[in-house]
Amino acid sequence: MINLSPLLVILSAGIVGAIAGVIVEFLIFRPLRARSRHNWVMNTFLLTVGISVIMINLHQLGFGTEFKGIIGHWSGKPFKILGVFISRDRVFTLILSFIVIAAFGLFMKFTRIGRAIRAVSQDETGAEMVGIGLPGILMLTMALSCGLASMAGASLIFMYPSYPTVGLEPLYMAWFVVILVGLGNISGALIGGFIVSLFKILTVEYVGAGWEFVVPTLFIMLILVFKPNGIFGSEVQGLLDK
Repeated sequence: MINLSPLLVILSAGIVGAIAGVIVEFLIFRPLRARSRHNWVMNTFLLTVGISVIMINLHQLGFGTEFKGIIGHWSGKPFKILGVFISRDRVFTLILSFIVIAAFGLFMKFTRIGRAIRAVSQDETGAEMVGIGLPGILMLTMALSCGLASMAGASLIFMYPSYPTVGLEPLYMAWFVVILVGLGNISGALIGGFIVSLFKILTVEYVGAGWEFVVPTLFIMLILVFKPNGIFGSEVQGLLDK
C-alpha cells in the first residue's frame, strides 16, 4: 500500500505557497500595477529579484545556512526498469508531476476560470470589456503559480535539500525553458524542460559539472539566433509583446 503522508505534505506546501502568493500579490504587485499600468510586467520582474534577495537573507538569519532535507518521501526497494534501478521517490515524483501538469492544463483549457486567466494574459482590456474581474484573476494566477512552485519544491526536497539559495538553479532552468517555448505554453514547457534537462545531464556527464549551465546557454543562444521566437515560433506571445 502506498504511503499517502508525503502527498499530504506536498499538498500542504502547495496551500502555504498559494497563501504566500496571495499576500505578495495584495501587498506588493497590486499597488505596483495601480501606479504603473503600462510597464508593470517588467517592473514586476525587477521587484521579484528584490523579493528573492530579501527571502534568501531572511532564511539565512532565521534558519542558518545548513542544508535541511530528508532522505526520501517513500521508503522501500527501488524499482527496476529496463535493467536500471530507480528510487521510489523519483518514480512517484515523476508520476505526480505528470498528474499535476495534466490537471493544470485541463483546468486552463476547459474551465471558465482557466479561460478567463488565458484571456487576461492575452488582452487585459478586452478581458475587462467582457466582464472578467481583473484583480481576482491576477490574484488567483499568483496563488496558482506560487502553489505549484511550492509543491515542486516539496516534491524534490529529497534531491534538493533546503538552503538559502536552493531556488537559483530551478530559476535558471525555468528561464531557459521560457526562452525556448514562450510564456503560457504548458505543453511546450514539457518538451522544453526535457530538452534543457537532457543537455544539462549530458554536459555534466561528458564535459564536467562546472559547465552544466554553459552548454545549455550556448544551445539556447543558437536557437534564438535562428529562431528568435523560440522553437514554437510565434504561437505564444513574447514578454515584450505583452
